[in-house]
Amino acid sequence: MITDQTGHDVLEGVGLNRSATQSQHAPIVYAGTEIHPVIDETDSLTFAVGDNLAPSAEIQVVIYFALGA
Repeated sequence: MITDQTGHDVLEGVGLNRSATQSQHAPIVYAGTEIHPVIDETDSLTFAVGDNLAPSAEIQVVIYFALGA
């Protein structure tokens, strides 16, 4: 989950319930539209990973973003 400084999930839930064993790609668009969410350059974002109890677990996250509208 990626949240802004107010605690709002900027991924609109797309980052939740991802597979624990398979690589996945999830397009981030508002539900029912082709519009991508807008993040202001002054926003402070927090990335959180949960429900992982294995000490030897590994994770790779790649986030692509573009500036401007």
